[in-house]
Amino acid sequence: MAHVSYEDWAHYLLGTFQEYRGGSPESVLDIGCGTGRLLYYFQGKIPERHGLDNSSAMLRLAAVRDPDARWTNSDFQKPLPWLDECFDWIVCTHDSLNYILEPAGLAGHFQEVYRILKPGGLCSVDFVSEENILENHAGRSITLSYNDCGVVWSNSYDKKILTSNFLFTDSGGNKHMEIHRQRFYSVPEILSLADGAGFSVYREEGDYEPRKRKSGDSLWNFHFKK
Repeated sequence: MAHVSYEDWAHYLLGTFQEYRGGSPESVLDIGCGTGRLLYYFQGKIPERHGLDNSSAMLRLAAVRDPDARWTNSDFQKPLPWLDECFDWIVCTHDSLNYILEPAGLAGHFQEVYRILKPGGLCSVDFVSEENILENHAGRSITLSYNDCGVVWSNSYDKKILTSNFLFTDSGGNKHMEIHRQRFYSVPEILSLADGAGFSVYREEGDYEPRKRKSGDSLWNFHFKK
């Protein structure tokens, strides 16, 4: 993830919320927060910071990065563990929502996010573009090394599903395979599912820049208002 400028992403996202509401939020939830790199840049700007991820190992690192935030170990494809109308702002970045493989699942997720957002709240999410999948992933295989671990990362794309196989080999020759699957969602699909949950569109932009979405963007940004 070294290529991701989380500081720039945080600046863009917070700026969008500030323009929408005329000030910073009191509370934010980062869904699929990983090791908390995005929330780190909201310290001193947003008093109440929450992160949700299904990896307890990542959340342990996140708690070191921001001890004052609240970290929740849960799967965002299940009902979200908060009462109604808890947050001013909810974010979900780096194509996390593409891991929801069925439109009905994404519809249910949007409904849950709508439920826990306060009236007038904002939901800021991104989705991977098909241009990104075709240019950088489909049919491609690369070999990487990290310290004493080697990784062969191979990808295939069929019927809107990107399958990524990660074959890890440690210094002792032991192998471990992880398989990740993501679904490509078109813009009409995304907008229809968000609308069905009750959201309306505030902005559609691209690659974490305050401009209109365009062909060739790697990630599409959507900001939905309740």
